[in-house]
Amino acid sequence: VHQKAAVLYRKQARFQLITTGKISQKQLMFEEQHLERLRKASRYFAYPFDPEILRQKIEAECQTCDANQDYRLRISLSKSGEIEFSRQILTPLSPSFCQA
Repeated sequence: VHQKAAVLYRKQARFQLITTGKISQKQLMFEEQHLERLRKASRYFAYPFDPEILRQKIEAECQTCDANQDYRLRISLSKSGEIEFSRQILTPLSPSFCQA
């Protein structure tokens, strides 16, 4: 009996839902696919998610970027619904890295 009830009291692991994309010319590439991925995951894990708020935040983040530079944008959604961005400049791969 104690083992069966233990699952009710077990602490759930905290984690964030994450998607990572490329910003090019002040636009997030495949933005709709990233939003859809987060929407599906947030529904599955019961995380609060408002795609319109995220869309606005992505737009604001993209506008702060240099149009002549590409960036990697990591979008995180917490269990409380908080959205966080982490942005890094993308640098080209060296030619030696691209050789087999």
